[in-house]
Amino acid sequence: MPKLTQLQVAIIAFLAGGLIVIAIFLLTSGGGDNNNSQAANRTPTPTAVASRTPTSEAQGTPSVASTEAPAATTAPPPAATATLPPPPAATFTPAPTSTPMSTPTPTPTPTPTPTPTPTTPPETGWNGAWETNCGISACGVMNLLQTGNTVVGTYAGGDGTIDGTVTGNRLTGTWSRNGSSGSIDFWMNVSGQRWQGNFDGYYGWCGRRAGGSYPSPCGVASWYGTWVTDCGLAFCGNMTLQQDGTAISGTYAGGGGTVTGTVNGPTLTGTWMRNATSGSLTFNMLNNGDQFNGNYGGNAWCGYRNAAGDPTPCLN
Repeated sequence: MPKLTQLQVAIIAFLAGGLIVIAIFLLTSGGGDNNNSQAANRTPTPTAVASRTPTSEAQGTPSVASTEAPAATTAPPPAATATLPPPPAATFTPAPTSTPMSTPTPTPTPTPTPTPTPTTPPETGWNGAWETNCGISACGVMNLLQTGNTVVGTYAGGDGTIDGTVTGNRLTGTWSRNGSSGSIDFWMNVSGQRWQGNFDGYYGWCGRRAGGSYPSPCGVASWYGTWVTDCGLAFCGNMTLQQDGTAISGTYAGGGGTVTGTVNGPTLTGTWMRNATSGSLTFNMLNNGDQFNGNYGGNAWCGYRNAAGDPTPCLN
């Protein structure tokens, strides 16, 4: 037989007790008088009266004393109610926040700077390459760069340098080579394709663009400036000359006389004019560039500058 649970035992006991109460009630209500008469002739024997706790089914009716003690019933202990602990409240645990990591700044890759290709200056003015002739000094190709009125350059394969200034069609300045230096005077031809002049005031130096021709004459000595002159009893005094390449003009004798002429290398030939009289002249520059000797109509006429003194002989 299967074993009853405590709850089942309690229910059965409860139902059994209820049936007993109903039976007692019926017996009492059916033969109450007879029982009462019998009871009067007997010495009542106290009996244990079982009392019932009113229930909701008795609807408040008091318990009835019984002549017979009902079987003692043991109220079943209340069923043990299993009290389950409340489920723990769900605790919201936030997802761990990741610590932001600093994003490394990418190091820019340097863009290689292209090496500029040297550009050849346009061949305008004094810019560009010139094939030159300076006599036995062998000056070779001259490369010039002009910026405004300033000109710099090289010649003789880079052994020599040029540094000068442009005024009109004239370039004056300095040459340097192998520890030595001196002056230059170049005049540009009207074509812009050749020039003629000198170095150190006397030695010829000229140039041309590739494929062109050299000017004639190549060398042109520098006659411009003021000269102290001696022409004998004519008293010529100081002579001041202006020069544009091969062309010469000037005055002497305090402005009383004029000179015009043409230069070819170190030689100036031309005409003098004074007091409505005129004649020819020939001046030859000496290689120091500061003296000349010569003549006018066969008469001696010489001169000097920069305190060089009269040349000897004066007549030439």
